[in-house]
Amino acid sequence: MNLNTITKRVAKVEEHLVPATPSLPSQSGRQADYDTAAQGQLQQLERDARRIMLKAECKGDYRTAVAAVHELGKILELQARLNGNLQEKEAIHFVNVQLHADTAARIASTYLARHRTLEAQ
Repeated sequence: MNLNTITKRVAKVEEHLVPATPSLPSQSGRQADYDTAAQGQLQQLERDARRIMLKAECKGDYRTAVAAVHELGKILELQARLNGNLQEKEAIHFVNVQLHADTAARIASTYLARHRTLEAQ
């Protein structure tokens, strides 16, 4: 089994784990069966990814080994979500912006002008 196959299987499991509608109380038995099946699939994916990682390392194919490590991380994250051990955090995005000195001065003066009027009130 290659890395592309594992990636596709992880994506497929992720799709099935996020229900489109909340499950009804009468479906709790089926949901438990589904959760058990999903855990089994994830464990199989984890074993496959570990096997690919080890084979790649033995052959000196570090690019594939690193990709397998990445997939293992995604699998472990998904398992933690299923078990309720992972709390969702808001994403923080960093942007590196380079401004011309005149533009930076205009932005700073606008910022200070707006905040000085708020402090005076």
